[in-house]
Amino acid sequence: MGMRVQARASVRALTLVLLMLTSTQLILLTSLDYPSNELERATQRFEVDNSGASILDMGLDHSCVIGESNQMKCWGQGQGGKTGHENTASYGDDEKEMGQYLMFTDVGSGLTFTDVSAGEAHTCALINDGSVKCWGRNDLLGSDSGTISSGARGDGYLEMGDSIPPVYGIGPGSGSPEWSAVSISVGGSHSCSIVNNTTQDELRCWGESGSGQLGLGSTATIGDTGSESMVVDLPARGGVGLSQVSAGYSHTCILWVDGEMGCWGSNTYGELGIGGTESIGDEGGEMGESLVLVDLPSGRTVTNIVAGEHMTCAVLDDSDDENLACWGWGDSGRLGSESTSNIGDSSEEMGDDLELVQLGTGLTVDTIGVGYGSSCAILDDGDSGTPETVKCWGKGDDGALGSGDAVTRGDELYEMGNYLESVDLGTDVYATSIDMGDSYACAILNNSMVKCWGAGMDGRTGLGKSGATGDESGEMGDDLPYVELFLPEPTLDQPCDLPAEGSPLSQETLDSTSSFVGNKTSTTLTPDACGAVAYIDETNDVVRFGIFYKGKWTTETVFSTGYSDPRVADVSLAIDSNGIPHISIAWTYSGGTSSAISYYTKDDGDWVTWGVPTTGLPTATAIELDTDGNLYLIYQSYSESFGSVWLRLYARMCSSAQYASTQCVGSGDWTWVPNDYDISSASLSSSLDSDVSQDGTIQVAYLDSSCSVSSCIEDPGYVNVVELSSTGFGTPVNTTGLAHVSGQW
Repeated sequence: MGMRVQARASVRALTLVLLMLTSTQLILLTSLDYPSNELERATQRFEVDNSGASILDMGLDHSCVIGESNQMKCWGQGQGGKTGHENTASYGDDEKEMGQYLMFTDVGSGLTFTDVSAGEAHTCALINDGSVKCWGRNDLLGSDSGTISSGARGDGYLEMGDSIPPVYGIGPGSGSPEWSAVSISVGGSHSCSIVNNTTQDELRCWGESGSGQLGLGSTATIGDTGSESMVVDLPARGGVGLSQVSAGYSHTCILWVDGEMGCWGSNTYGELGIGGTESIGDEGGEMGESLVLVDLPSGRTVTNIVAGEHMTCAVLDDSDDENLACWGWGDSGRLGSESTSNIGDSSEEMGDDLELVQLGTGLTVDTIGVGYGSSCAILDDGDSGTPETVKCWGKGDDGALGSGDAVTRGDELYEMGNYLESVDLGTDVYATSIDMGDSYACAILNNSMVKCWGAGMDGRTGLGKSGATGDESGEMGDDLPYVELFLPEPTLDQPCDLPAEGSPLSQETLDSTSSFVGNKTSTTLTPDACGAVAYIDETNDVVRFGIFYKGKWTTETVFSTGYSDPRVADVSLAIDSNGIPHISIAWTYSGGTSSAISYYTKDDGDWVTWGVPTTGLPTATAIELDTDGNLYLIYQSYSESFGSVWLRLYARMCSSAQYASTQCVGSGDWTWVPNDYDISSASLSSSLDSDVSQDGTIQVAYLDSSCSVSSCIEDPGYVNVVELSSTGFGTPVNTTGLAHVSGQW
C-alpha cells in the first residue's frame, strides 16, 4: 500500500476546518455564513430520479433499500454503526441527510447487494458473490469480530468496504467457498441464512441464543469468537429443500419447499405454534427429528412466513379468501384477532382451531410485514384491473398504521375485516413491498419509489424530521411525501464542500466528557480536505480520534492505558494519501518513572498499535510522512542524573515498504533515522510541532532552552526550526523568538 504526504496550505486549512477550545471543551465550527454582495443567480431547475427501489427491509429503528442496480442506502438510528455510515449519527431526521447526501453502503470493491435484513443492533446483507457481510454490534456479526464488550463495526472511520469480513463458513473468503448464501434474515439479535452447495440446502444461524433462537442446542452466543459451528440440525424430511427462513425477536422459523414450517427459540406466548409454551433449541435433543412442526389447518400449506416480536404470521395458499394465520403474543391486537389474547400457547388454538385473520371480503394476502406490535399486509382482490391495497393493524402509536390517527386496531370487535380501512398511499400508486419497524412502516410503490409513515424519531421515516407522520388527517395519500433516496443518482461524496454551498454557521460540540478534554490536540486534513483531530481526555487518560466523514463528525477511542496512574503527555496525528490515520502518543505510568511512545494506525478498519522504543521520558511527540510515504516519529525526551539534565529531540522512521508489509506494528519496524537521529538541546515542555511544506519537506519546530542542569529547566527557550529527512536532522535555525518553558509537561 503506497502512502503519500498531503501538503497543507494554512489558508486552506483555516477555511475548511476550524478547531478551537471554548470553555475548555472541544468545539467545532463546520461552516461559515458571510453576507454575499454578489448578484443573485437565476434558479437552476433540474430533475433528479427518485425511483429505482426494489428491495426493502426494516429493523427496530433503521431501514435499508436496495436499488435496481443492486446498490444500497440505509438511514435511521445509527447507533453501533448499523446503518454502515462509519459513524453513529442518525440519518433522515434533518435536512441534507437524505437523497444525494445519503451515501451508498460500501461492502467492498466490485461487490453489490442481492438482499438485506436489518435487526435491532446490526444489519446483514447477501452479497452478489454468495457471501454474507454484517455490520453493527460485534458479537452479532458472525465473523469473529469480538464479544459484546468489544464494540461495533461500521461506527468508525474505514470500518466498512473491504474491511468488513464475511460471515465465516459462507461464500468466498470464508473458509467454505463451496457454500453460497441464497437468503438472509435478521432478528432482534441473531441472524440466519439458507446456504447451498449446489446439491443440498443447509441453515446457518449466529448471534445471541438466550432462548435457543439459533437452534444449536445451547444459549451461547455464536460467531463472536472462534470458528464455532453455525449449522442448524433440521429434520431430514426426505431431502425436501428449504424455501425461506425468518428470524424474529427471539425465535426463528423455517419454511420448506412443500409448504410445511417449523419454529424454535422463545415460546413464552406460543409464538412457535406448537400448542404450548416450552422453548425449543436451547437444550440438546430438541432439534433434528425431534423438532415439532407448526400445527396448521388441515389441507393448508404455507407460501410465506414472517417472525416478529413474540409472534409469527404465515401466508397460506389462496385456496380460500382467508389465507393469513398469526399466532403468539396478542398485545395491542397485533394478531388481528380482535382481542389481546395470546394464540398458540395451548393445544386448542392451533391446527383446525386456528382462526384466520379477517381482512375483508374477497381479499387475499400477497405479502405481510410485521413490526414491533403492528402488522401491514398487501391485499389482492383477484381483479387484475384494480390495484392492490394495504391494510395495517395492531399498535397505532405515532401513526404507524397510516390511518390518520394513533389508535390501536385489531384488539377489539368490529375493527378487522371490512371494518378495517385501507391505507391511502396516493393517487395511481399502490404498494408492491411493505415492512414495519418500531412504530413506523415503509412501502415500495409501483413506481419503484418509497413512502414511509409513523414515528420519525432518529430519522427512521427518512422525511427530514423527527416528528410523527400519519397520526393526523391530511398526512397520508398525496400529502405523504416520498422518501428521497435518488438511487440512480450519484451521491455528493465530497462532504467537506458543504460550507461552499452557503450553509449557515453551525457549532458542534465534538466531546464534552469533562473540562479537561481537548487541552492537547493535533489536527490535519484528509485527502478529501475533511477535518480530522486527535485529542486527549485528561480526566480519563484516553486519546480519541475524530473525523468529518460522509457529512458527519464521528469520534472513537484510540488509546486507553489500562494502568491506574497513567498520564498522557502529548498526541500527534497524520493522515496519508490513502486516508489512513497515523497517531503517536507520548505517555507515562508508575508515577512518571516509566514511559512509552505508542503508535496507532488502522488495518482493515481496526486500530492496531506498537510501542516505539524510547530514550528518556517523552514529553512531546509528532508524526509526519515524507513524499515517499515514509513515516517519521519525533519525540522530545527528558532524563536527569545527579543534577544534570538531558533535554533531547529524537527521530525514528518506518519506511513505506515496511508499512505495506506490517503496518509498522512489528518488532524492529521503527529504526533510528540514519546519521543525525537526535538534537542534543531541547526543553522540558510539550512545545513540539511539525508540518510539511509545499515542496514536501518536513519541518520540525521546538524550543531550545540550552539547559543542562536541573535548576534551569523552567527557563525560557528559543524557538528553533529544523528540517528532517531520511538522512536525519539538518542544522537547526534559531528564529530568535523567545518562549517561556513552564516545565509542566
